[in-house]
Amino acid sequence: ATQNPFGSIGTHSLPESQLDRFMIRTSLGYPDMESEVLMLMQGSIQLTEDTVKEQISAQELVKARKEVQELFVHEDIVRYIVEIANETRRSRNLELGISPRGTIALLSMAKANAYLDGRNYVIPQDIKDVFLETIEHRVIKSKEAKIQKKTRKEILKDIIDKVPLPKGNQKG
Repeated sequence: ATQNPFGSIGTHSLPESQLDRFMIRTSLGYPDMESEVLMLMQGSIQLTEDTVKEQISAQELVKARKEVQELFVHEDIVRYIVEIANETRRSRNLELGISPRGTIALLSMAKANAYLDGRNYVIPQDIKDVFLETIEHRVIKSKEAKIQKKTRKEILKDIIDKVPLPKGNQKG
């Protein structure tokens, strides 16, 4: 997402307070050669109700969201998320760590990951699987990290690797 102030040209980054409201940050990148050639050959793409195919009904989506919310999360998993957040808040490489809104998003995304993997409970790997996409846009690098040319991705990978995994059975 970008912010376009009225009367200006180009795009501008959103302030942190607004970025934190997005659940995840992802990039599609550029299309491959054949896809881009096909896109140019077809001309502009017209999306209408006739050309968009329903992948899931509204009822199925509501049901899936309810099932995701009801997934079991062991307290140790929640503590693991909070410890990761605390580590970002203590990091010398970050001026701004994960907010409580970020921990909520991380738990929600971990639940969705577990659901898509066919489980009714969250494991530590679910958190690791969604960590960067959920958190990278929520943190701000410190001046020290900028001088050292560290990326947010590098900093966050170090943090997630540093925090010990919860011990024991997370199924309940």
